[in-house]
Amino acid sequence: NCLHFTVLSEADEDQIPEVAIEPDDPVALPFSSGTTGLPKGVVLTHKSLITSVAQQVDGENPNLYLTNGDVVLCVLPLFHIYSLNSVLLCSLRAGAGVLLMQKFEIGALLELIQRHRVSVAAVVPPLVLALAKNPMVADYDLSSIRVVLSGAAPLGKELEDALRSRVPQAILGQ
Repeated sequence: NCLHFTVLSEADEDQIPEVAIEPDDPVALPFSSGTTGLPKGVVLTHKSLITSVAQQVDGENPNLYLTNGDVVLCVLPLFHIYSLNSVLLCSLRAGAGVLLMQKFEIGALLELIQRHRVSVAAVVPPLVLALAKNPMVADYDLSSIRVVLSGAAPLGKELEDALRSRVPQAILGQ
């Protein structure tokens, strides 16, 4: 019972049915990583998701300093809360552009960063490893990156230092 996004994006506004949504209605069911056992579905409500996005983006002391001038790279799967909430929804709330990649491939990633002047790269440690150690990186201009957000697992000091040598201008957030 899913529609392709183009069905919605190309629809006339009169064709989109009105739906009554309550704050405590479920909006998403992402799965936990299973750090304390098996992965579990976590019910998120409209209210909880909106509150989380507002806490990260709005106000005088946001957790994420995203702007409407940012271009945010989203290569992580949207079924994970980090990508759905902290990358996609927070970027949209800030008015930033979002580049979605269907799957990770280092050459395509580097080309997107250079061509679209990506300013925020949301990644996980295996992608940090690729950015820090892959020799292809030296052939691309990554000077547009002002923030690298790494989540889902901690980075070791050696990997953090190697990444900083590739994007010294960027703030690294974990």
